[in-house]
Amino acid sequence: MGDLHLAQLQYDQALNNFNKTVQILEGENDIETLWPAYNSMAIIYVRQGKPEQALAVYQKALRLHEGAGTKGAVGLVYYKLGSLYLKEGKYDQAITHMETALENQHLNKDQSLLGGIYGGLALAYEKQGNPLQALKYHLKNLDMLRAAKDQEGQSATYYQIAALYDQMGNTKKR
Repeated sequence: MGDLHLAQLQYDQALNNFNKTVQILEGENDIETLWPAYNSMAIIYVRQGKPEQALAVYQKALRLHEGAGTKGAVGLVYYKLGSLYLKEGKYDQAITHMETALENQHLNKDQSLLGGIYGGLALAYEKQGNPLQALKYHLKNLDMLRAAKDQEGQSATYYQIAALYDQMGNTKKR
């Protein structure tokens, strides 16, 4: 029901249903199944302009997954935290969390998530005014996109790389 209310932008009803789901799953100690509910709750809080509440939900999910030793899930939660900090303009925290996500995700080799982490790191470094580090991560993201044969993603990343070269005053490079 929570997903249905979320799709219909009925955030209060969705949160109510996700909270009930969390209560049931926590009682069953079903950590793996908890993640979608936590993630949906955090998304709702972000959409409602309540990033601190989203942060609290992600941090709770992180504690549960760290306690259970589910490295892949830990990496995913760090990525989500990094993305939230990036959205909030907290670039140092975004970078720290995304780098931790990267350390955890390399164990799982999830190409899609790795590409997202690289893209997030590129954007955070770009926002910090560090185009060389941004370029490094855009190129790593491009490698992931090529491997996945994601032409749309490649196109967008090439555009971002070109914009970085332009920003650095070096438009002759490819």
